[in-house]
Amino acid sequence: MKIIILRHAIAEDRDAWADKSEDDSLRPLTERGISRLHQACLGLKTVVDRVDAIVSSSLTRAQQTAQILFEYYPDAELGEDPDLEPGGDLDSLVDRLADSSDSAVIVLIGHEPDLSTLLGLLIAGAERSIAKLKKASAVCVDFSVENGDFYARLLWLLPPAVLRSLGREREGVVQNAVD
Repeated sequence: MKIIILRHAIAEDRDAWADKSEDDSLRPLTERGISRLHQACLGLKTVVDRVDAIVSSSLTRAQQTAQILFEYYPDAELGEDPDLEPGGDLDSLVDRLADSSDSAVIVLIGHEPDLSTLLGLLIAGAERSIAKLKKASAVCVDFSVENGDFYARLLWLLPPAVLRSLGREREGVVQNAVD
C-alpha cells in the first residue's frame, strides 16, 4: 500500500492565537494557507492519480486540509483518527494501517513533530524523527506487511514549493488544453 503523509497547511500563528485565549485545537488555516494548499493539491494530483482514504486528526487545521484535499480526490473515504493528533499513539496507528488493503492509497494528515516521528517509525522502525516536514509537504512510502512484520520504503518527499510548482504546471497544461 502507499501511505502519503501530509502536514496540514499554514495555520494562524500559534502565539497570536494563544494571546486570544483560544483553544489551539480550533486554530484554522490562513487564507494564504488555503490558497497555497489548493496549488499543492493540484501538484499532488500530478504524482498521485487516486486516493482511497484521507484520514486526519480532529484539529481544525488538519480537518480543513483534509476537506480541501477531498475536493481533488472526491472518491476517497474521509475520516479522522485520534492517533494523528499531537501525542497520538503511533504504534497503534501503524497496527491499523497494517490491516488495510495492499493496493490502498491512504493520506494521513497531522502535525509536527508527530508526522516526522511516524515517518521514522515506518522507515527506520523506531520512533525518531528522520525529517522535518514543512506545512503542506507530502511524503510517500510503500508499506507492506509480511509474516506480521511491516516494511516501508521511502518513495518520495515533496516540499510544498515543489508541489505548488507541479500544480502551476498542471494548471497551465489544463488551461492550454482548454484554449
